[in-house]
Amino acid sequence: MASSKYGKYFMTEPIEIGPMLHVCGEEGCIGGQFSGFPVEIQILCLTEPGVMIHNPHSHTVDELFFIFGGNPRNYFEFGAEIEIMMGEEQERHIVDKTTIIYIPKGVVHCPITTLKVDKPVQWMHVLFQGRYQMAPGEDVSGHPKHEDRHPYDSNEIVELRKGNTAGILGKKTKATRR
Repeated sequence: MASSKYGKYFMTEPIEIGPMLHVCGEEGCIGGQFSGFPVEIQILCLTEPGVMIHNPHSHTVDELFFIFGGNPRNYFEFGAEIEIMMGEEQERHIVDKTTIIYIPKGVVHCPITTLKVDKPVQWMHVLFQGRYQMAPGEDVSGHPKHEDRHPYDSNEIVELRKGNTAGILGKKTKATRR
């Protein structure tokens, strides 16, 4: 993919043998109890088309996106198409295989749109600061605050651990998407 300006940041199918949730330093998050919590991490499962991340923006720190197949025993099982816009010029990239994207500080990125999902895929981002912040002047209104997030209650967690997902999974995923 290196034939374009931002293609060098897309490392496709970085799989190794032995494929070995949200945490950050913001108040209200479990990582907030530690002063200087170093990163903001989010992992979620994409199961349907839609816009996941808001308007183009940048950060004052580096960020990584991990996009990988939903089968933890075979990350090559990738069943989606995700459009990611990069740079001020909105260069379009389609992710249709397991990919890691490096977004250096200051590089404009987004929107991110899941165009098609045949099989669920996993999305993870790592922002190299403990609190989700955009570069000065960027619109942060699309980023959900922790009080807007809805964790599972203890009864739901018990049922999920038993494998009982009916009526539980899916009802909270849209609230936690950013």
